[in-house]
Amino acid sequence: MKELACRNMDFISILASTRSIFMGVIVSLCLLTVSDCTYNTANVTDNPVIDPCTAFFNEYLAAANNFTTCELYSARPFDLCLHCVEEFHISSALYTDLVEKPSLSDCNTLYMQSDRIQIIPFVQTSMGSLWDNSACSGCMENVTIDPATKAVSYNIFSDIKDFLELYQNFSKCLEMHPGEEKYFVQNNTGVCHQCKASYEKLNNYFNNMEDRTGKGVCMDIVDKMNHTRFKWSSTFNCSQRSGDFKPVVGITCIVAVLPAFFYIILKITGKVNLKQIVIQKRLFLNTTIDVPSPNPRSSTSSESAHPRLRKTTPIS
Repeated sequence: MKELACRNMDFISILASTRSIFMGVIVSLCLLTVSDCTYNTANVTDNPVIDPCTAFFNEYLAAANNFTTCELYSARPFDLCLHCVEEFHISSALYTDLVEKPSLSDCNTLYMQSDRIQIIPFVQTSMGSLWDNSACSGCMENVTIDPATKAVSYNIFSDIKDFLELYQNFSKCLEMHPGEEKYFVQNNTGVCHQCKASYEKLNNYFNNMEDRTGKGVCMDIVDKMNHTRFKWSSTFNCSQRSGDFKPVVGITCIVAVLPAFFYIILKITGKVNLKQIVIQKRLFLNTTIDVPSPNPRSSTSSESAHPRLRKTTPIS
């Protein structure tokens, strides 16, 4: 038994030494050909074998992630429509392919019909609602996407470009007066005086922008104008009104007194028309009744003078 145990131990030691020698040879070969080993590893990791549905899902996931990131970065100042056009339309095009392409019918079943929640349609609907609520179609037209390269092309409306140019001019005027606040229009220096012309031009142009597509002006432009008005009136306090308020007070008093004056004149000069009730004679019958005299002494004379008194009673 001792002899057999010694042989087993010798066999195990031989195997261990052989394994260490073999591993040393492999390491030496890799050290000698590092580039070949690295190349083979890269090929294995960079070119995995994935099914078409997984590949399409990864592509849509990247597009949806790009749009979500873009919309968050465009929250303040609000520039969603003009800065996230490509991201939104690429994700929308991929979603349309998933719904309509026959070659992706299996992927449609896998990702859109396998559960009740349907996360992909929910995510795409949320992105579409944000895009529509922002009226982004009012900023651009002729949006097209290349099916092969997913390149997006579009044309921004000319009045949007003109507004952005006026907005840049007004912003440059504000930048020329850093730190100046609480100036009034009647002052001849400061933001209110120097930038009044550019502000009025920008504000009038925004008010006159026509509704071209029936969907309104996109929220990028509306938000810029709202922020500009707030800054002009609240930050720089340039909306102070000056002038004579006496005409306004006078007209207000006249309008308040007119109703009372009207009712007084009507009370004095007005005539009240009394209604006359006409009683038809044919509704009455002639009847005679005896009426006792209140004075017993004069009863004889009354009866002699008026033997019978007549009284008419209506027919009920």
